[in-house]
Amino acid sequence: MPQKSTTVGVVTIPGNIPGLYAQKVLDVVSRHGGDISGFWQQSRLLRQLPENSLLAEVELTYDEYQEFVEDILDRFEISGLGLRIGRRFRASDFGILGYAMLSARNLEFALRLAERYQLLWGGGTRLTTRFYIGEKHAIWEESSRLPPGQLQRFQLEEATAQFLTTKELLAEPDKLRLTKVEFAFPAPEYLAMFEETFHCPVEFNRPHTRITFPKSILDAELGAANELAQGICEEQCRKLLRVLENRGGLTEKIRIIILNSPGRVPPLQDVANELNMSVRTVRRKLKAEGTNYKEIFTDIRMKVAKQYLLETGLSIKEIGYLLSYSEVANFQRAFKNWYATTPNEMRTAYLGRH
Repeated sequence: MPQKSTTVGVVTIPGNIPGLYAQKVLDVVSRHGGDISGFWQQSRLLRQLPENSLLAEVELTYDEYQEFVEDILDRFEISGLGLRIGRRFRASDFGILGYAMLSARNLEFALRLAERYQLLWGGGTRLTTRFYIGEKHAIWEESSRLPPGQLQRFQLEEATAQFLTTKELLAEPDKLRLTKVEFAFPAPEYLAMFEETFHCPVEFNRPHTRITFPKSILDAELGAANELAQGICEEQCRKLLRVLENRGGLTEKIRIIILNSPGRVPPLQDVANELNMSVRTVRRKLKAEGTNYKEIFTDIRMKVAKQYLLETGLSIKEIGYLLSYSEVANFQRAFKNWYATTPNEMRTAYLGRH
């Protein structure tokens, strides 16, 4: 259930997403003629908002946000929705982190802040950001933990278009000219929108989703650079990050470790080592939180399985293999135990509705 947030633009629980993201989605849908009032009455997320709370004033679990976006994509046909939403973000939408970036001494420092504190704006779990500098170019890279499909495409479009908020940081915004943008998904029908958004060559079916731009721009002066303000804002970011890292509970920390280990089943011993705990301590603390490692891992595994099933054309056998099941029968049995229906039955019902 959505929770009232005590901070604007950043989250207080690891893996959560600021409600502002969902508000941006509704704003874009409304601008394109979508019936928001009707959707509001039918959306489970919107009906669960705390009393007297605006959507932008809450934070959502990633699963809540994902279900919300899936509902939007099913109900409204708006090409390039992720791009349209990403372009509407401003640095101030990221709360105290946005102000730390605005007051940074140059562009490189601002981007380092965004990377370092990505957990604050909902990154670092289902979507991980990496910033690095080559010999002549700088690269901003986005890695999705979602399976291929329209939801992953939405996520990567939105995140990559958000990068354009960095232009407003510069004293001379037109100095930031992108060299190339790459996406790790097939080219969609609305190609012109990508060129209109990024004003540079755009490539698809690439190994990574990333933005490449000249290294020389990193030293560019920012329009609101202020060393004192930047220091104050970053100190607040540090405090929020410490709270975030300590507040999520062991269950959420383990979920993050598993999500950052795609394609394999991390043994409990490996997870315990990463947490600097003994296996016995991990089991004891999880029991106190009302769960266990197998249950956490199975929950993630089945959610990913459902996404592969509904978002891709992969066969049941291929999905089972991707989720590290040695036999397709084992995968089908686990899926039915979790969802009370077989993978084929769920896919057939979904296709029948769409």
